[in-house]
Amino acid sequence: GREPLGEAPAGAPAWRVLRLERQPSADTPWAERAAFLAAHPALWQDAPQVLAWDDDVEISAVAVAELLRVMRQHGLALCQPSLAWQSHFVDPTTLHNPSFVFRHTSRIDPAVLAIGQAELRRLLPLIQALPGRAALSRLLPACQDVPQAGAAVVDAVQALRTAEPAADEAAEDR
Repeated sequence: GREPLGEAPAGAPAWRVLRLERQPSADTPWAERAAFLAAHPALWQDAPQVLAWDDDVEISAVAVAELLRVMRQHGLALCQPSLAWQSHFVDPTTLHNPSFVFRHTSRIDPAVLAIGQAELRRLLPLIQALPGRAALSRLLPACQDVPQAGAAVVDAVQALRTAEPAADEAAEDR
């Protein structure tokens, strides 16, 4: 994804932004990200969480810090920030709901995804094997130890998705 917008708040844990040598394909971006992460475990194994987002997602540095804080505080292994109402989206349940800090979900938007380190290690082979985003959006939450409580949309944080979702993302919803 792009660099986070702005500066991180004082006292926020340090993070680093890793960029793939080339843009992942539109068809299987997560399979390519997973292959990169599997090939370079030293880049992420000391991080408690990994956050990855597509180039069409804008998120502030303050939002990144808050997302990671909420994730740690509530023991979330898999989550995404809520999408701002101006965002392009596949599933409306990923849009921001001001009534919640976070809410558990059975579907995530893989355009912006935070995964705990242990969960990432466990799911990397599955992510590499999945054909595309539509499968990831449903299967990753279902693969949690407690599927109905394992994945979450974090409404305390918003990101903006600026481009239309790829055709394969909405294929199962048509």
